[in-house]
Parts: sequence; structure tokens; C-alpha cells
Amino acid sequence: MKITLAKAGLAAFLTISASLISAPSQATTPLLPPSATVSSNGLNLSVEASSSEVHVTWTVNDETQSVILSKDGADLTAATGSGEFVDTNVNAGEEPIYSVRTEAAVTASELLATGFDANLNVVKAAKRSTKTNAAYAPVGIPFKTSLNFFGLNLQPAAAATVDNTRIRYQAFVPSAYESVPRECLTSGDIWNQTFFGDYFRFNGDNRTFDATPASSRIRFDVTADWLNSGNLTFQKSVGSTHKYQYTSSGTLVADTILKAPTSSMTYTNFKESSTVSMFQIKADTQNPFCAGSNLNGIYYTADFALYRNGTYSIDGVALDYPNHEIWIEKDNSGTWRRLVANAGTTSCLYSINTVFGCTNSWNLNGIY
Repeated sequence: MKITLAKAGLAAFLTISASLISAPSQATTPLLPPSATVSSNGLNLSVEASSSEVHVTWTVNDETQSVILSKDGADLTAATGSGEFVDTNVNAGEEPIYSVRTEAAVTASELLATGFDANLNVVKAAKRSTKTNAAYAPVGIPFKTSLNFFGLNLQPAAAATVDNTRIRYQAFVPSAYESVPRECLTSGDIWNQTFFGDYFRFNGDNRTFDATPASSRIRFDVTADWLNSGNLTFQKSVGSTHKYQYTSSGTLVADTILKAPTSSMTYTNFKESSTVSMFQIKADTQNPFCAGSNLNGIYYTADFALYRNGTYSIDGVALDYPNHEIWIEKDNSGTWRRLVANAGTTSCLYSINTVFGCTNSWNLNGIY
């Protein structure tokens, strides 16, 4: 039997059907893009997510190395050399962070290598018995992007144009306090440290990943004004560094406060237009108490392309200390979407350890 519907009835039928079977109301696109490719000193990680599974692949330079794959900090599997893994324990709208890491013993030559600090005291170059290399890739698990009902392919609407887009890059120390490296102490401080033990502390930011925190080591905001031909404006700031010392009663008290100059953070405008704006931000900011030492500071360089139609791309690299995060906001909504979340490693503070896997790179694109 053949059934026909009048045009008006068919239109009503399609309207009702589409409303009943539409994708979940929260969005058809998650906060993070569904794919990411990152690398860290020869360790390469690629993640591709669908609505039902995540395909993870990794490659290493040394195929004899042991590799551990983790999801949100929990180990999923271990392998030797390059490999792949399919994670089916996923739900649409989730934002897991996948990571792979390798660990190797510090060689005898690395362990015995010596140098001199600012006060000509002999110091050991390697501070740990193992060296870790890690790569992190956050992704979003997408909702189904098309629905088929009686042969009808119903696609979600394209992203609407926006009036302005803001990128926020922050680096922060997650702990409340950090031990003060010997390289950052005065000769008098070294004397106290020698006779009284671990006597000094630097302040951290005491937080997790957060777009609007009370404290960060550095922050860079760049805003594209699409109503003004994509005009780009930027703001940068550096948090104060406090050096604390323990009193005889075991209480930490503030000793000295310094702040690194914002001139260590640079901005380059590549292009401005009503549809796309491109720029680069870069930081090479050292702890002001450690100026002139061989310790690493906060380093990153990142190229951005922002499009008014709601898409973006990021290509960047950062030193794996401290933590790095990138967020995006549109139309001054106060709703931030996290694009990058990189947890750093304290050992990467020491310049000698940068060869041990202390850089992370991103090549991301998606919808915001």
C-alpha cells in the first residue's frame, strides 16, 4: 500500500520528527576538537575520536622503549615501542586527556655530570634517577553529527557568526608552594639552607585548570573584534613571585617579593580581517629570583588562526613546566572552552633535563 502526504502535512511531520530525534540539547560539538596530534622529543601521539570510540596511536624513536598509555591520569595499557589502542569506554560530550609516556634510567655520565651555580658551588646536573618523556592530547567525544529518519539525513546547523572571540593562554604552578632551587638563593640563603635544611619556598598558584583563576604565573589575552574588521587587541600580565622562609617555630613567612617583566612576553599580528585573524604569542619568562641562572623559565610559542564562523587552529610548542592551558570565549559570554591542558613536570625546571623530554607541541583545529 502506498501512502502519500499533502505538502503541508509532510512539513508538519518533518518538523515534529526532527524535534523528537534531534541531537542532545547541550550541543552537537563538544568543548574540545575530536582529534589531536602532539609530539614530545621523538614521542608522537595521535588521537581520533568518534561518538562511540577513540583510536589512539603513538610512535617512538626507540622501538625497544616501554610506553604507557593513560587516560585522565589512569593507566590504560603498556606496550613496547610504537602501537595503537582503541578505547570504547567513552560517552558523547566527554573530554578525556590521553597521554603516553616513556621512562628511562639516567645514564652514569648524566648522573655524574657536574657544573657550577652562581656562587661557584659544584652542583650535580641530574637530580633524578629516571628521566620521563610524555605527550598529552585532550579531545572531545563528539555527538552524532547526522541523524537518519525514514531515509532523511538531518544535519546539525552550522555555527553562527560571532561578534568577538577571545583566546586566553595561562601558565601556572599547581601547588601552593615549591622548594627553592639552590641556583635561586643568595650566598646567605645558601648558608641557611646548608645548616637548617630545606628552608625556603616559592609561592605557587594552588589550583587546577581554570579559565578565570585568582592566580597564574603569566596570562596572555588576545581578542578579535569581528565588528571592527577583526581588529586584534591583547593584554598580558605576570604574577608576583613570593619567596618564603621558615621561622624557628616552623611557620612560613614572606621574605621577598619580585615580579618578572612583561617584556618577556611578545605578540605578533599576522593578519586582521572581518573573517579571519592570525597572530602569534610567545613567552620566555624566568623566575625573577633565578635571573642569570641556568634554570628554565616559562617558555612557549603559539600561532593562532581565529575565524568568525566559529572555527580555530593552533600550532605551538611549550616547555613542560609549569602547567599550560589555553581557553577560548566568544561574545564576552563568560563561558570558556578549554582547548589545551598540559600538566608539567618539575624536573623540566632544570636546563640539563630539557633533553629528557621536556617539550610538548600542539597542532589542533576545531569549532568553538
